[in-house]
Amino acid sequence: MVLAKDVGRCLRALRQQRGLTQAALADAIGRSEISIRAIERGASAPSFVTLEPLTRALDVPAAALFPNGDTTPTTERQARDLAALTALARDLRQEDLAIALDILRAVSRRRNPNR
Repeated sequence: MVLAKDVGRCLRALRQQRGLTQAALADAIGRSEISIRAIERGASAPSFVTLEPLTRALDVPAAALFPNGDTTPTTERQARDLAALTALARDLRQEDLAIALDILRAVSRRRNPNR
């Protein structure tokens, strides 16, 4: 269950980035702490019924819990860093967001000239 592990990593990173404990998140979505632990470990996958309250509690779109393409977090640190970038970007004004995007594109091109 590779996808379940990736979703778990994304969930853990988002939860930690927001300073929530597993118990606090579980309480916020009306689930048990055991179920949050299992999802974060990748031992179980969240149902659609669970996804909606998770996204509300974490204030993210559902897509933030799912890895995609070459942006799939490969480590917990990378998942945490991506979650932090997403949270920072959400708070930027449009003109600052455009500048940040230009900077990230420049860094990406430097590392991958064909992009």
